[in-house]
Amino acid sequence: MCGVVAGTTHYLVIGLVPEAFVDRGETLALVTGLVGIGRIASMIGKYAAGWAFDRWGGPRSAQAVMALMLCFGFLVLALPPKLGLIAIIPFVCFTATLFPISNAIVIGALPAKSTLGVGIYRASLMIASAVLSVIFSIALLYFGTFPVMLWALTIPAVGILFIHRSKISPPKNIG
Repeated sequence: MCGVVAGTTHYLVIGLVPEAFVDRGETLALVTGLVGIGRIASMIGKYAAGWAFDRWGGPRSAQAVMALMLCFGFLVLALPPKLGLIAIIPFVCFTATLFPISNAIVIGALPAKSTLGVGIYRASLMIASAVLSVIFSIALLYFGTFPVMLWALTIPAVGILFIHRSKISPPKNIG
């Protein structure tokens, strides 16, 4: 679930951000530069995600990151372009931050030394991303960038509602 949320928002919404802002009068160089800064900022976010996972476990830390993704994603879309640009950096940062949590949840649920399980998980992410890309590409033809981005942001909302089903708990020896 986390991987699909991260992949969808990361690859689809972030991929559409430059087009959405260029359509609203911003320069492509500025928008892609902010996306790049968000990717760099995600390095710090990934450490914070690891800390949160160790303290609160996968589901709670994933819910927090998905909620932040959702909030900043809506700000990117809802604010006027000049203000929406500011929200790009934290949106990209939190979207990339969800990947380590999803990896840890899956690895924690697998038997020891289950490289096949990790391979199946990563392959399923690629398949899900491909299928969703086709769906979103068709939707772009009929609805345009803004509605498709808004629709894609409902995926973290669904993730927030259902991630609690994961059985991974925080480690007992972390203080």
